[in-house]
Amino acid sequence: MSAIASPPSAVPASIELADKFLPTDASLRAAVKDADRFYKKAWGQEWKREKNTLRRSEIKGAADNEPDHIAGEWWNNVGDEFEYDVIRGMDQVAEDLSAPYALRADVVILKEYKTLLAALTATTGSLGMERKSAVVTGQPGIGKTTFLLFLLIDRLQQREPTALQLHSRYYLIFDEQGVTANKLDDADNRLKQCWALVDSNSQVVSPCGSFLDKALRVIQTTSPKVERWKEWRKQARAELYVMDLPNVMEIAAIVKEHGLNCSLTFYYASKWGPCSRTIIDVIERIKAGDNVGDIERSLANSATRAAKAICATPAVFEDFMLNSDDRPSSFASLGSSLLFIGPFRDTTEGSRLVRSESVPVVPTKHCFGILISAWNRTRRAKSLEFFDLFSTHSLTRTAAGWMHEFLMHAYISIGDRPLRIYKAGDETVCFIPPSSNFIPGTLGGLDKTLSSASFYWLPDAKNFSGIDGVLGISDAETNSPTTTASGSAQTSPHIDIYALQATIAHVHGSPADDLRALWKHITHLRNKTLHVVVVADQEATATRLTEKFKEDLNDFAVGDEQTKRLPVNVWASVLPTT
Repeated sequence: MSAIASPPSAVPASIELADKFLPTDASLRAAVKDADRFYKKAWGQEWKREKNTLRRSEIKGAADNEPDHIAGEWWNNVGDEFEYDVIRGMDQVAEDLSAPYALRADVVILKEYKTLLAALTATTGSLGMERKSAVVTGQPGIGKTTFLLFLLIDRLQQREPTALQLHSRYYLIFDEQGVTANKLDDADNRLKQCWALVDSNSQVVSPCGSFLDKALRVIQTTSPKVERWKEWRKQARAELYVMDLPNVMEIAAIVKEHGLNCSLTFYYASKWGPCSRTIIDVIERIKAGDNVGDIERSLANSATRAAKAICATPAVFEDFMLNSDDRPSSFASLGSSLLFIGPFRDTTEGSRLVRSESVPVVPTKHCFGILISAWNRTRRAKSLEFFDLFSTHSLTRTAAGWMHEFLMHAYISIGDRPLRIYKAGDETVCFIPPSSNFIPGTLGGLDKTLSSASFYWLPDAKNFSGIDGVLGISDAETNSPTTTASGSAQTSPHIDIYALQATIAHVHGSPADDLRALWKHITHLRNKTLHVVVVADQEATATRLTEKFKEDLNDFAVGDEQTKRLPVNVWASVLPTT
């Protein structure tokens, strides 16, 4: 006998839980008995949902003051209350299905779950085709497995035949006949009417052959590891669907439903990224009394290891381009603490999500600082390789502002082409050359600079946020004083100091305060001219901010009493993408 159906016969009490994973009739009967409890509560029944509310007053922490991460809306855009739906009793569902992992009792229905469900059940679109199989992937720890069980419940409520594989020894069928447990090599004809749901986990790598041979369609939730889906997706011509990241409001709601203090959610999400698994783990450890410094150090070490690995072997960055199947995936688990995966956003069509392609994103400025620190220590040859990889891949051009800032750093410090800058309102255009002479990321590193030597200073992102980089170009090196923005023709060494500000936003704070801080460390440079350059991704943005900064810096003054007036040239630039 290879299939056992409900209602089951009596099961001896001596059968152990572990036996459920053995391909014996007894273990199949035990699996059916447990799954039948779930079936009776779900088949044709309305599963209990409740609405709950997250209030602004429950959140004491503040999100990053420059939120630039791609997933969803931030808390100050949703008013004083955020309403969400919760499914109750999911811990019992996982137990009844003998899932190889536990679930919490209360699960927040993410907006992304509703979006994906609508796509799978639509009458139009590539996923709306009844027989179209799908690989659902995305950032680890955002709830892909939970979505699969959410989908299972939805189908059983509507009496839709559905198969489920959570184990390496058997699969389940739910239909009008009840529940059946089948060995993996038993291709039951009832599969022809089923959506076959499979979750890749510690026991299951890819869908079983019976699903691929007989099921109406196969839907797999999986990590980005390509070996879990490459071959079967190719053979079945399955659609790739990249799930979006949750927004911080949803993560806060999940934390609340876990019975934890959600006031810390925004602080940790804006620092380490919108991964619900990570944020919950951090807050649970804090509740348990673990040292906060130890927790943060562990996260920092993980991100630092990933940054070093990326910078040492830039080609591993390709591991995050899911539309490239011919690649190893050994780096996926390491890089996920620093590079997050989300669907590609086509900005030419109003930020439309392209679910069949992914884009890697450094989700926060804190994480970006870790990557920049590692990159700054990388040998020039590897830096060039890293820059080439980022600058030539079209998907990175629509990523977060941190990525735009990185591209600017790379262009200015290790590129081989000058950056075109212009003055808004007239036709003045100049070209400033890059400099590979790195200066350490503290302000003190500028104290030893010389007017006779060009340099590029990359500030520590953690303590100097207004100016993103400082380029010093000496005419002693260029031997072409007339090519500099100052137009200096002096015989003694002259240096142009360009304070660079990278942005993709239409609104940005004034650089005045940071210019004053910078000035204190370059006063020893006797023959210098100060400039500010807004490096944007679009000309309209660069021009608008340049005009604003020109007004802000019109009466710029330095010194303890700010009595020394200092002229500042303000320029705009659009960072080349090819």
